[in-house]
Amino acid sequence: MSIQPGHLPEEQRKVLREVALAYRRVIRAPQEPAVTRAEISRRGQKRQSEALAAVTAEYLRLNPSARYERLAVPGEVNRMIAAAINANPQWFWQGPDV
Repeated sequence: MSIQPGHLPEEQRKVLREVALAYRRVIRAPQEPAVTRAEISRRGQKRQSEALAAVTAEYLRLNPSARYERLAVPGEVNRMIAAAINANPQWFWQGPDV
């Protein structure tokens, strides 16, 4: 099931926005150039792991009750990121980090 940002209450939209921004900040952070394809892949995987860790921490900060549902959190944050990308790809990938 996908999340549609327009159908969410204002409070949940704020959480979605902050989660999306946390992901985007990590993914878009500058990094040193890689030389080999293996290094590019390794760095991409590491960056993805770091982004998901940042998003999970942000989600748990904004939604303290989610601490009791730790197994559901990764799926929920992945759905939030996908919803933000699908709702407005240009904002997600090129918008300001506000």
